[in-house]
Amino acid sequence: MNKIKLLIAFLASVSLLIGCGQQAEIDSTGTESSEQEPADMSESSEDMSADSEEVELIPVAVWTEIDVNQAGQVSSAEFVEYYLVKAEDEEKLTEEDAQKKFQNLDQDADGQLTKQEATGEN
Repeated sequence: MNKIKLLIAFLASVSLLIGCGQQAEIDSTGTESSEQEPADMSESSEDMSADSEEVELIPVAVWTEIDVNQAGQVSSAEFVEYYLVKAEDEEKLTEEDAQKKFQNLDQDADGQLTKQEATGEN
C-alpha cells in the first residue's frame, strides 16, 4: 500500500513538473531531481513588436460617441456598451470581442481607456 501511495505522489510531482516546463529525472538511486528547461526564445523581438502593432485604434468620431460626458477616459463598461448597443451594425462586436479590444487598447492596463490610447491622438 505504501508503494502505491509513493508511486501516486511521484506521478503527481512529475506531472506538475512537466506542466511547469521542467523535466524530472531519476538518478540511479531512485532520487528525483528536476531541471528547468530553457525558455523558448524562438519568438523574436520583431514578432513581439508585430503583436503590439496589431491593436486597431478607433476613429476619433467613435471615441466622441463613447466618451459622451467628455471626461477624457472611458471604462470597460462604457466601451463594451457602445460596441454592443450604440455602434452601427457593421461595427457591432460581441461582448467578448469588445472586452478584448478594450484590453488591447488599454496600454497601461489601468481599466480606463484614454483618448490617446484609443485613437492615438491627444
